[in-house]
Amino acid sequence: MFEKIFIIHNPHTGVKDWVSELEIKIGCQKLKNVFGVLYIDDVNIMLQYNIPFQESVMREYNIIGEDNLSLHHVCRLISKAEFMELLDMDAINDSPTHPTWIEVKDGCFFWNKEKGSYEEVIESKNAR
Repeated sequence: MFEKIFIIHNPHTGVKDWVSELEIKIGCQKLKNVFGVLYIDDVNIMLQYNIPFQESVMREYNIIGEDNLSLHHVCRLISKAEFMELLDMDAINDSPTHPTWIEVKDGCFFWNKEKGSYEEVIESKNAR
């Protein structure tokens, strides 16, 4: 089973991180570090009522009108390149974590410990 990986970004503070789908569902410290709240539902509330946060998201993504704001602007499926960049930052900060099986925007990958990299999972045409 692949773990979906998302990028979370707070344009108001400039903080970015990655988070798993499970962490989004149950809440986590990474959400707290990026947005100041533990739960994604609270980020949705911030998009509705936190004016400085709204304005920074609108500025970052050239959005006109609060009605056009959505959670997708601050939390979306990550690309492999973005994920690798954030993992490199984790390694610099002595907190390297590598989920084994991941699903990102570019496809599905598994962590090859021997090579120290993610390799794409290619579905066999015979596997059904």
